[in-house]
Amino acid sequence: HAASVLGTAFLARSLTPADFGLFAIVAFSPNLLATIGGSSLGAALVRQPEEPTAEEYDIMFTIQLAATALVAAACWIGAPWIAAAYELPPTDAGIFRIVAVALVLTPLQTLPSTRLERRLAFDRLAVIEGAQVLTFYGLAVALVWSGTGAWSFAAATLGRSAAGALLAARFLPWRPRCRWDGAVAKRQLRFGLLVQGTGLISVVKDSITPIFIGLLLGRAAVGLVDWAQVVAAYPVLVLLILHRLYLPAFSRMQDHPERLGGFVEQVLRATNGFVAPLAVLTLVLIDPVTRLVFGEKWVAAMPLFHLFWAANLFVPTAVPLLALATALGLARAAFGFTLLWAAGTWLLGVPLILRFGLLGYGLANVAVQLTNLMLFRFLQARVSFRILPIAAPYWVAAGAIGGVIFAAERFVPATGVPALAGYFFAGLSAYALALVVVHPGETRRAFAWIQRAGWHFASR
Repeated sequence: HAASVLGTAFLARSLTPADFGLFAIVAFSPNLLATIGGSSLGAALVRQPEEPTAEEYDIMFTIQLAATALVAAACWIGAPWIAAAYELPPTDAGIFRIVAVALVLTPLQTLPSTRLERRLAFDRLAVIEGAQVLTFYGLAVALVWSGTGAWSFAAATLGRSAAGALLAARFLPWRPRCRWDGAVAKRQLRFGLLVQGTGLISVVKDSITPIFIGLLLGRAAVGLVDWAQVVAAYPVLVLLILHRLYLPAFSRMQDHPERLGGFVEQVLRATNGFVAPLAVLTLVLIDPVTRLVFGEKWVAAMPLFHLFWAANLFVPTAVPLLALATALGLARAAFGFTLLWAAGTWLLGVPLILRFGLLGYGLANVAVQLTNLMLFRFLQARVSFRILPIAAPYWVAAGAIGGVIFAAERFVPATGVPALAGYFFAGLSAYALALVVVHPGETRRAFAWIQRAGWHFASR
C-alpha cells in the first residue's frame, strides 16, 4: 500500500485543507454506500463449513445487486441536496452521481472475491486490491495535477470500482445470474446481516467526520481531521495485507480450540511486532514528517494526530480479535462491540466537539479506544490466549529505540526528506536487530506466520 501512502502525501501537499476535506468526503461516500448496499453479506458464505453451491452464490449476488441498485438510485436522486449541504455549486452534484454509478459495480467484484477468499487465493485478491489502490490514487493524482479539480476524486472512485470488477472477472470468470429462493436467502441473511450490521455501524461511527464535522465546521475541518487520522493510521496499513487471513483462518480452526489459542497468539505477535516500530517512529518524528513531507499548512492538525495515534496501541489486537469473534459465531457480540464504539464516538464526540472544537473529537476517540479492553477480556474468557506478554516486548523495544531516534533528531534535525528517511531506516534496522538478539524465538514465529507458515498450520 505504498501507493496509498504516496498518493495521500501528494494530495495533502497539493490541496488546501478544504479541498482535501472534499476528497475525504468523496472517498468516504462509496464505503458508506457499499456497506449499506450489502457488500459484507458474503461473509456468511466464507464462514460456512461446506462449499456454497452455485445457487447460493447466485442468490447472494441477487441480494447485493438489489440493495446496491436501491442505494445508488437514492444517491443519484439526492446528489443536488448533498452538494448543497457541503456548499458546492449545483454542477458538482454530478460528483456524487458518479459515485452512485461506481456503487453499482460493487457486486461484480464482491462475489468473485468471496469465492477467491474461500479458495485461499489471497495472491489474486492482493492483485485486485492493489490494482484498485493504484488506479484510485493514480487517477486522483494525475487529474488533480492536470487541474480537473473535485471531479478528479469522483473519476478515481469510478476507476477503482471498474478495476476491481474487471480483475475479479479475469481471475474467476463467472456469469452473473439472478436467482431467488426464500429459504436459502433467509439462511444466508441470518448470519450475513449481523456481519453487515457490524460493518454498517462501523461506517456510521466514522461518518461523524464527513457528516457532523463537515456540516458543522466545514470542509477545511474535515480535511484537518482526515489528514490527522490518515497519518496516525499509516503504521497499521501494514495489517491490510493480513486482514483477509483472519476470518477464514480462525473459521477453519474453530473446531480445534486447543490449537486456536496458540494461533491467535501467533497472529497478535505478528501484528504488534510490525506495527510497534512504525507507530513509535511516526510519533517521535511527526514534526519533521509534517513539515517536510506534507507542508506547513498541516502543522495545525498535529495536536489531533497525537490523540488519534493512541489507536495504534489497540488496533493491532482489536482487529484480529473482532474477526475471531465472527469466526466463532459470536456475530451478535461483534455487532454489540461495534455498536458500543459507534455510540461512544457520537455520544462523546458531539458534545466534546461543540465544547472544544476539533480537539474534542480526538479526546472522544481516545476514550472509545479504551473500550477495546472489554473486547479483549470477552474473548479471553472464551479462548485461552495471552495479549500483554505477547505484545509488550515489541512495544518496549520500539519505545526505547524511538526515544533514541527522537533525541538524535533533536540534536541533528532532519532538513530534508533523505535525512528523514535515514532516521526511519536507522530506527527500523535497530528494532529488527534488537528483536533478533533479545527475542529470537518470538521473531522467528512472527515472520513464519507472515510467510504463511501459520496459515498452513491453521488449514491442516
